[in-house]
Amino acid sequence: LLSPYVPKQNSKVRQEAVQQALAQAMQNRHKPSMPMPSKRTSVMARSPDRDRHDSESSSDEDSIVNEETVESTPEREKLRDRGTPQIFPPPPLSDTSSTGSPPPLHHRPRLPQPNNWDQRSRQEITDISDVMQNFRPYSQPPDVTHNTAQGGRRTAADRVNRYGSSTSDDTIGTGTGRWKVSAKIQQLLNTLKRPKRRPLPEFYEDDDIELEIAANPKDPNAPKPEGGYMSPAVGEQLVIPSGLPRNLEAAILRYGNATFKAPVATVLDPNGKLSTTLTYGKLLSRSHKIAYALLTKSFSKNGDTSLKSGDRVALVYPNNDPINFLCAFYGCLQAGIIPVPIEVPITRRDAGSLHIGFLLGSCAVQVALTSEACLKGLPKTTSGEVIQFKGWPKLTWFVTEHLTKTPKDWTPTPRLTDETPAYIEYSTDRDGSVMGVTITRAAMVQHCRMLTMSCNYTEGENMVCVLDFKREVGLWHSVLTSVLNGMHVIYIPYALMKVNPASWMQMITKHRACVAVVKS
Repeated sequence: LLSPYVPKQNSKVRQEAVQQALAQAMQNRHKPSMPMPSKRTSVMARSPDRDRHDSESSSDEDSIVNEETVESTPEREKLRDRGTPQIFPPPPLSDTSSTGSPPPLHHRPRLPQPNNWDQRSRQEITDISDVMQNFRPYSQPPDVTHNTAQGGRRTAADRVNRYGSSTSDDTIGTGTGRWKVSAKIQQLLNTLKRPKRRPLPEFYEDDDIELEIAANPKDPNAPKPEGGYMSPAVGEQLVIPSGLPRNLEAAILRYGNATFKAPVATVLDPNGKLSTTLTYGKLLSRSHKIAYALLTKSFSKNGDTSLKSGDRVALVYPNNDPINFLCAFYGCLQAGIIPVPIEVPITRRDAGSLHIGFLLGSCAVQVALTSEACLKGLPKTTSGEVIQFKGWPKLTWFVTEHLTKTPKDWTPTPRLTDETPAYIEYSTDRDGSVMGVTITRAAMVQHCRMLTMSCNYTEGENMVCVLDFKREVGLWHSVLTSVLNGMHVIYIPYALMKVNPASWMQMITKHRACVAVVKS
């Protein structure tokens, strides 16, 4: 009510003093230490509409101040200044004032020093932008229809996203950013470029000669060889006696019928006594049973006969069981099936059995013949089946003992050609690899004849064998040549040789053996 009578000049002067005091206090206020952004892009930037609204509100406040009768307090001025950080010049004084009021005086504008006030405004906006960087702005769907018309105007969310994308681009591009992403990517690329395998030429370098020379150094004091070089002489042509059987199958048939009670093999027990003896008659009957079972038994679940003439089977027998090995070997020969003698696997991951498994897989072996005692000693699964050895193909284990009799009208397969494979013998290379050697029927019979003439073997003689009967010299002499000549072989297990190394000499004296197959 008293506003028309209150002079406006005093209120203007007091308002100017209050604003100057507030500006000086805000300039001396302690600023909190906050991280400064790399780019001073404020998310609180004002739009033109908001600036226009602020200017209108400030004009309204100025008009209200001009019309107030009560003088404004410093607290009210502080609240108003915080609400409107930007101060605009007041509008010109109205001419509708009372005629009795004194004329207005010329005074300075209400704005404080531009440097201090602008610096305060920029610092406050910068502080607010630093705080708002850690907050995710509300998602606002982009206005797709007005992108072209309003390309210069961006929302706060768009400015924040643009700031984040530019920061990430700078970080990846320079490698010296906040997270150092490019350094990690570069380290990963360097690791991938590093070769993990040796180059191929290193695999073809043959160092065996150098290793052999280093392992066997020459003695400089050793005597040097003298004289001329020796050359092999051509010997006499071997004369095959007319009484020898035509082949091994004919030899078993002859000795099995004529001298069926004559022993063909005898095995010593661990005490050095004769334990088991196999006669030629038993060898004939058991080999026929095995041949009949291999050709007629179904080894697959669908009921089809899985073995035919020319197929390959594995012979898995321990070194102390030559009798079952003899029966299985000659049973395969009479059935036309190719036997592959191998060693008994000890463990699932045995390095030697891994090479044997590769040989069996190459020969397409699906059935393994073994004895009952050997099958019990093999490692088995919880269901009672033999485990699958590492590197081995899937095998069907077949016991060659206690088989049914063959029918009277059954006869073995007709005689095969001489070029048909008889058996496959494995050989071990210096590096431990296993190789299979295929022996044809003609080569097997010719080899037996040559050994017979060279060693002067005759029917009914005794032989002592200490070597492994499944391969090489032990197989050639004690399994093949001895049967061709109708001889008796006494097998001495290696376990007995470890206990009594002189047992083989005792057997020679006791049984008056004419030949002994032993190691040097």
